[in-house]
Amino acid sequence: MKQIHIDICCGARCSMMGALHLLEKVEDLKNEIEELDSIVPQGSITVSPVPCTQECKGKENLAPIVIINEEKIYNASAPKVMEKIMEGTK
Repeated sequence: MKQIHIDICCGARCSMMGALHLLEKVEDLKNEIEELDSIVPQGSITVSPVPCTQECKGKENLAPIVIINEEKIYNASAPKVMEKIMEGTK
């Protein structure tokens, strides 16, 4: 099982567009997955709030931004992020 690193941009625009709620949802999912030790070993998923990534600077409709193992998800939603996490656990 490879590591899954999740960075959630918590800059001003991303925060206004729901990044903090998304951070909470992803943390909850991570905890649920890790409780089922048969899916992934403890510590395989890391979730980090990060300062503004500058990805949306001068662009519309990109926030919130989530980066999973260097793959960027623009206009991220809980279902989109959870789908990518579950893909990474296979």
